[in-house]
Amino acid sequence: MFWGSIKDVTTLVKFLNTKADEKNDYLAKFDKEREADQLDHFFNSYGPDLHIALVHSREAERMLYLAVDCRANHVKMSENAYYDILKAHVTREITNLNTRITSRSTSMSSNLAEDAKSAFYIELFKKMSDF
Repeated sequence: MFWGSIKDVTTLVKFLNTKADEKNDYLAKFDKEREADQLDHFFNSYGPDLHIALVHSREAERMLYLAVDCRANHVKMSENAYYDILKAHVTREITNLNTRITSRSTSMSSNLAEDAKSAFYIELFKKMSDF
């Protein structure tokens, strides 16, 4: 789903909720394939996609916690000020990518998770920065 740019907390929360729910399609396929005793087929076809969707979901849920739960329990501030805090968090994640790129694991699943996390924050950074 194309979202265009994200310029406020409300649009960010909608985007993050969609990302958090992406895993549900893969989990439904997993259940269907498990019932048909076809898990080999599922993992051959969708294993990496499920892994990526789970990482994106986890990161989206972390951002939702910052965007919704923390805001409800902390100092009241303007929508723009809170958006700036969330954008700064995303920018920090992007900045940290440089250190993670040079420290690759020998584990394919660890590297896939790192790459998925990077892709999540790069996409979010682009949407929040009009790239």
